[in-house]
Amino acid sequence: MKKSLVLISLLLLTLNGCSLFNADDEPEVSSPIPGKIVFSMPSAENGTYQIYVMKPSGTGLKQLTHFGEFEALQPSWSPDGSKIVFTSSKKGTTAGNAIYIMNADGSDPHPMKVFPEHQELAYPGQYPKWSPDGTKIAYSQCLNCSSGGNNHEIFVFDLEKDSVFQITDNPAIDRFPDWNKINEVSFLTNRDFINTSTRLFNNIYVSNITKNSAKQVTTNGKVNRPNGHPITNLIAFTESNKDRVFMKNLVTNELDSIVTEGFFSGTPQWSKNGTNFIAYNRIKESDILYLIRFGFNELTNPLDSLNTNLNYMKGRSFDWFYDESQEL
Repeated sequence: MKKSLVLISLLLLTLNGCSLFNADDEPEVSSPIPGKIVFSMPSAENGTYQIYVMKPSGTGLKQLTHFGEFEALQPSWSPDGSKIVFTSSKKGTTAGNAIYIMNADGSDPHPMKVFPEHQELAYPGQYPKWSPDGTKIAYSQCLNCSSGGNNHEIFVFDLEKDSVFQITDNPAIDRFPDWNKINEVSFLTNRDFINTSTRLFNNIYVSNITKNSAKQVTTNGKVNRPNGHPITNLIAFTESNKDRVFMKNLVTNELDSIVTEGFFSGTPQWSKNGTNFIAYNRIKESDILYLIRFGFNELTNPLDSLNTNLNYMKGRSFDWFYDESQEL
């Protein structure tokens, strides 16, 4: 595969502080990275993790959930940016935290699905991700953790049918699902190493949700969670202690990469139409967010940078939303 990515902007996010700023008091800061970020961090109210949203410039910080003693974690945007899916200890079960859905402004938070016989309890899961067409949510769930096990499987919730179905069946840890087009889900798994001394290693697999067939994508066991392109057959991912973002074509098996300084530790995230993606890494105690754009057969150096000197505590996870067809 010819290199077809142009690195156009770089944003330095300094995440070393611990106090929250008031979004209304912050001056507007222009950012080379568009869109908005949703993430989870300890609240000023009582220190429990809650969901927040802000611009990549660091301005416009707003707390979306106010669950008191219950935490809210692992947020992810719907494909049109109008809703957020996340997990919470509220209405959770012995099988884990419940999955919740709310509007992008934080209104109408409600469980994705409750048990008919126990309305006070909701379906459990981790790392929920919306499908590109907005009709389904993929997530992982531990089937035996309440009894001391560690068997995580991938499930899909169909919003139109209000039904859940399982797409993996393996004694290993299958988790961190993400969508590759409408009917395929990629995920991270240790199934190749579960009975070896390297059982903490992981590879990426992809499964067609209608056939429940898992196909192996990587083999070296040193990869991090995947992120599928919303339109094409590409999957973006990073490898442990590597200063690059990898792109794997699921049809041709060709591999390309973007090289920068510093080790990538976050998941590359695509924009709505897949013409841009961002990637996260650390350089000398600084948290770096790269914006990368598809171009024509070359890779250039960053053209701009901005240190926003943010002063918030690093969140457990974040998700980026950017719709190329409109200004946010």
